[in-house]
Amino acid sequence: MLFYIDLLMKNYTFNLFLHKNIYMKKIHFIGIGGISMSALAHLMKFNGYDVQGSDIEDTLITQKLSNLGIKVYIGHKANNIGVADTIVYNSAIKQDNPELMRAKELGLLIFERSKFLGMIATEYNKVISISGMHGKTTTVGMVAQALIGLKANPTVHIGGELSVIGGNLFIGGKNYFVTEACEYKRNFLTLPNFISVILNIEKDHMDYYSDIEDIKNAFTQFADNTSLGGAVVLNGDDNIVANIKPEKAKSITFGLSSNFDVYANHIKHKKGHYNFNVYIKNKKIGKLKLSIVGKHNVYNALATISVLYALGFKIKSAFKYISSFQGVKRRFELIGKYNGASVISDYAHHPTEIAAVIKTAKEITMGKIICVFQPHTYTRTRALLKEFGKCFIEADTVIIANVYAARENSITEGSSQILYNEVKKFTNNCLLIEDFSKIREKVCELVTKQDIILILGAGNINIIANEIL
Repeated sequence: MLFYIDLLMKNYTFNLFLHKNIYMKKIHFIGIGGISMSALAHLMKFNGYDVQGSDIEDTLITQKLSNLGIKVYIGHKANNIGVADTIVYNSAIKQDNPELMRAKELGLLIFERSKFLGMIATEYNKVISISGMHGKTTTVGMVAQALIGLKANPTVHIGGELSVIGGNLFIGGKNYFVTEACEYKRNFLTLPNFISVILNIEKDHMDYYSDIEDIKNAFTQFADNTSLGGAVVLNGDDNIVANIKPEKAKSITFGLSSNFDVYANHIKHKKGHYNFNVYIKNKKIGKLKLSIVGKHNVYNALATISVLYALGFKIKSAFKYISSFQGVKRRFELIGKYNGASVISDYAHHPTEIAAVIKTAKEITMGKIICVFQPHTYTRTRALLKEFGKCFIEADTVIIANVYAARENSITEGSSQILYNEVKKFTNNCLLIEDFSKIREKVCELVTKQDIILILGAGNINIIANEIL
């Protein structure tokens, strides 16, 4: 009989007891090449489990796992699971996946990724869960670098590659577990939070959520999962976030106003690098200068400071670690130069993120901004079409690639052609180019010295960034 573990229950003591009495020996990860899945596989391998997995293609991530002694099958076949007794799969895996179907036939232990993450998190004393539509990965990276610098020895599970930890996982002690909290399908409700961070709330994932009120309710539940004695860190400048009132834990607010617990003022920048004074409870702590560019990172830094404050660390001691933070791969990452122009790759796939990246690019160059964008999923494109149309206004040239479907089937109303038609209403110089090689040719034709080439999207568009060089 298929055995499911429901980690949506609030009785985490029961779940922890259950976890410690589950016999897991050989774990098979379906979709092991995913950024979160690969980190979990690595962590379980480190903890002494026999780990294997499968994915649709061989990548740098799967190769890294192979180097750790983890068997990775390329392609999904029923016999891949072998003698595994436990299966972990991510939300992109469909129910007719042959490995998942075989596991059900055999009555194996089966966990969806978020529930497995939630179960693993119960092994740690203080779980720091960072949520929001934008900025999660960067903020996890900042918090991780600060805690490591402060000798707190956290274990870190991050949805990107952070150079200071050499990848997407840092295996530290059992006191602190820092993780991204993904809002998709309410996945973040499996986490037993000690510190909950909500960076921002916007309309997204409308293939799952009914409306913005539904999204807010999910984040409210996330905040209410915070244990008594912990804290909920809230962006006070976000109107939706500011209205969330935690049930049990205290709240700590941050933003750009003295009304908040943690705030910044005298904000200045030079070529996109921001510096500002930091205050906590109206007491000036000091001046912080960021190494990463973009005003949105002022908020990520304030969220990081709020977490450290909630945990009782001396904030001024953490400034040097936050200040020296160099970012995460594919977050305004300089890939290289082409004929004097900077090629920058960014994961931005939501209109707010795209607008922020373009604004940051404008702050650091006098040249043109050539923006290549790959829409991520048809449902997101359809749901946010009006917002997508306006977010490219500050770019000089916009090139729209084909939609990266991910888990979805094609939807005409969310196609690249529809998006192109919408963007054209606000941006004269917009092109729709399907073939990656032709996109590269067009970019190389348009670019001049001091321009910035932005390669944006959460799919496989990063291929172009490397091909341009």
